[in-house]
Amino acid sequence: MKTIPFERIKQQAVHALHVAIENQYGHHIGPGATFQAAFLAIQSNITPSDATRLIVQALKEEGESVISRWDVRSVASLIDAAPESVPRKYAGASISAEMDDQGEWQILLDETRPRGRWPKEIDTLIAATKGHSQWADSVIARVTEGARQLREKNDLAAQHEAMHLQAIESALPSHHVHNATFVKEQLLRTWLDTAPSTNVKPDWRGPYWITAETHGLTLATRPAKVMDRQAPFAPYQEVDGVLYQWLDANGVTRDTSSPADAGREGQPAVATFDYFALQVAKFVPADAWTATDAADDAPEPGPGQ
Repeated sequence: MKTIPFERIKQQAVHALHVAIENQYGHHIGPGATFQAAFLAIQSNITPSDATRLIVQALKEEGESVISRWDVRSVASLIDAAPESVPRKYAGASISAEMDDQGEWQILLDETRPRGRWPKEIDTLIAATKGHSQWADSVIARVTEGARQLREKNDLAAQHEAMHLQAIESALPSHHVHNATFVKEQLLRTWLDTAPSTNVKPDWRGPYWITAETHGLTLATRPAKVMDRQAPFAPYQEVDGVLYQWLDANGVTRDTSSPADAGREGQPAVATFDYFALQVAKFVPADAWTATDAADDAPEPGPGQ
């Protein structure tokens, strides 16, 4: 004979339900989205992984709601559907119930008197208990509300990100349009005509060259190899590119996407010349390039030269 609180059995049944749902939709909500999740993702303009997560969450919450209101008179069906809710030797034991002094139901299991069992899958039992139609409507309502909240959250995050980027880019000149040929010339002239910087700490790849200085920031670069593809779905190929980093007056590397933001540190980044010209060089005025300064300071060629 063993006595187990009814609430503990319900808690274990909830755990069994969670496991069954996760097994159905992929353990820990894996990358493989179900048909329902794919349809929800398209309909709600969210990612398949988010759609799967919403479905799993809705199924769990609805199941927990049903189990929390489970009638003690039907405890046998709950144990049959979730035998792990009681010790294994008592899964088929006869059942009786009594209320303790605190008003809590206690389940008495007598393993010496086996009972008949009609097991169902725990998720099937929960849906049938509420009524399949009502169960489906409740789950759909939870998923729909979850998708709405997620869209609002994503829209708000996108607005904040756009405002953040606008504020950051306004701190540096972003109207400087340099074509890739011009930028490549500035880089090559810097690397060929000037010495590597002794003020920028080299890494395992080698030293850096001071390439531009603007608004209290230093742009340090060095030659690098980049994996790039010339067209969509084309194979990646190794091409010449640039390794770069923005440094502040204290030598701290800034985030490459928003170098004016003093609160965002970053790491050196690698890019093709085209990407560098579009996304990095826009912060550099034409007269701030080191190669331009070197050319201006160069002596005039003498007669016959």
